[in-house]
Amino acid sequence: MVRYILPSGDSINIFFSVEGRMEDSSESSSMSCNLVDLIDIAFKYNWCTKPYCTTCGAKEFRHALKMIPREYVIEGLRSLSSEFLSNHTDTFRLIILEISLFGSGGELLDDLNGTPAEELLRYNIDYQNSERERRNLLNASQTPEAIFEGRIQRKVERLKLTAPHRERKAATVSAVKNISSEIAEIPSDHLLSFIASRSFSVPLKVVGGLVYKRLCKYYKSIPIGNEDLVFLSYLAENHSGYWKKLLDNIS
Repeated sequence: MVRYILPSGDSINIFFSVEGRMEDSSESSSMSCNLVDLIDIAFKYNWCTKPYCTTCGAKEFRHALKMIPREYVIEGLRSLSSEFLSNHTDTFRLIILEISLFGSGGELLDDLNGTPAEELLRYNIDYQNSERERRNLLNASQTPEAIFEGRIQRKVERLKLTAPHRERKAATVSAVKNISSEIAEIPSDHLLSFIASRSFSVPLKVVGGLVYKRLCKYYKSIPIGNEDLVFLSYLAENHSGYWKKLLDNIS
């Protein structure tokens, strides 16, 4: 007999026979139970069935499971349905860990052949193997040489990805310098008409930034003509930025 103290403070006595059967004496009438019944008791009394639990170690369930001969546990596993296993994978993993000779449960595949338990166990083993292989590859890649090589490779990839942006930026800077030099040769009183009649390789908003201070100073000393005001209004409405700021300052 094993006596368990429940979280509520109550206790139950579970009797184990040599055939791996058990009885829960908390009920008015005793019931014989196998692995499936032990699982029912665990769920009824809210026992932890989480593998590697760092809080309680699932000690109630694990201790009770040890009281059942291994062959009866395997028999119980064979009877578990796909629906139960899909809803209680932790419980299944804990049982396998407890009765497996090598931890992974590979030696149980033949005993569970043709059952939902075998399918889930095989899936778990395949997953563990793939994770082990992934960790081994990761560990192999963590040498100083491999880390350095990985950094160089990532830098090369970043340079490839940003190459178009850097090329566009370089081209834009060059174009702005050329336009700035060209505009500098145009008299201030012809500048707006020149800009309005030209097409530039950069946005007109950028051109506005190049001429803003110059035109602002010029039109504060000399009133803007009607034709230039039409040009400026068009630029302010369609390209905003410094053009709108210039229009607000001289209006």
